[in-house]
Amino acid sequence: CLFDYLWGMDFSTKEEPFRVKLRIHAYNKNILEKIKQDTSRRKYAKLYTDHEYWYYEDVIIGMSAFRSWVNQFGYSVIVLSPEPLARQIYDSAQRRLEKYTYK
Repeated sequence: CLFDYLWGMDFSTKEEPFRVKLRIHAYNKNILEKIKQDTSRRKYAKLYTDHEYWYYEDVIIGMSAFRSWVNQFGYSVIVLSPEPLARQIYDSAQRRLEKYTYK
């Protein structure tokens, strides 16, 4: 079912489901609680810890909505996979940084 994978409200998307994996810095409890709340009803979500970091894994459809969601956490969340998503977030951060760099 599309709704099991959909991230966001784009019901017209033609994307195939893809796996995501995030690393979350465990020191930030507010961010961890926000992620738990936002993902609590996701059918394929897994949230677990190795006592140094937390990890979030899921199978989703809706890369642009997911990317926007991840961006709100800044450096506290790192995209481990898929690589194209990690690259998009990295490139976006670089562009934002260039706008605020003193020259």
